[in-house]
Amino acid sequence: MATSLEQHLIGSSPALRRLRSQVRGLGNLPVPVLFAGEPGSGRRQAARALHAAGPAPEAPLLELDGNDGLPREALPARGAVILCGVERLSAEAQSYWSRIARGRALGPRLFATAPVSFAARAAVEAFDPILLATLLRFSIQVPPLRHRRADIPQLAHHFAAETARELGRPQQRLSEAAIAALREAPFAGNVAELRRVIERTLAFTTGPEVGADEVGAVLCELRPSVDALRERHRHEERETLLGALAEHGGNIARAAQALGRSRAALYRLAEKHGITLQRQRAAGG
Repeated sequence: MATSLEQHLIGSSPALRRLRSQVRGLGNLPVPVLFAGEPGSGRRQAARALHAAGPAPEAPLLELDGNDGLPREALPARGAVILCGVERLSAEAQSYWSRIARGRALGPRLFATAPVSFAARAAVEAFDPILLATLLRFSIQVPPLRHRRADIPQLAHHFAAETARELGRPQQRLSEAAIAALREAPFAGNVAELRRVIERTLAFTTGPEVGADEVGAVLCELRPSVDALRERHRHEERETLLGALAEHGGNIARAAQALGRSRAALYRLAEKHGITLQRQRAAGG
């Protein structure tokens, strides 16, 4: 029988097992947790899983968008709050949540979601340092789907069963050919894109078995344009650069080495993406 964590975080790949292990380890600790990852990777679902693995899974779970930031009503005495897109919080909201997070033993647990590059961006954009340090202390990286492609069949069957029930077609199933087609798709939009493809495929298929042709038609329909692919590549390139800088404490030489680039190439890449880097003297220079 599946455990609560296995029901929330579906898959058996090494990347997914590590994520479940980290969530399980933090389950009963009353500490704020940041879930960093790419859009659509399942950051919010991981936060929900942590709430379910905590001491009061039946308590309220409040989800707030970072564009709003401030709760419109009193916080629950128990349970948890997920700040979805914490990087979008206003200065006022940052100050508010900094006070909530600072050594608070009572009240709801604080979870947050953010891009992989959040730490580097927050340092540059003068994010509240106390809130930043508090969230980064026990941060978890949510893996993108390309790092857990072995989970696609299990995820696909799960989403198909959910969708079939919602559509009133409980007999609908994905064929092995459909699963094979899904395994070949790139899914740059991660788990969220996989779910969307399956939802549309089942909705447009009237028969009980969904085949590769039906999946392929929806994949073609949702295939991004060349401009969209270029913009996605630009976004991923910028996130990768910021992530490397954050991982190496802003050290240009080490970040360049990690990315397989020269220092000069790294400066050009930073300029391309509008990231200001302070020129650092090479060792021995």
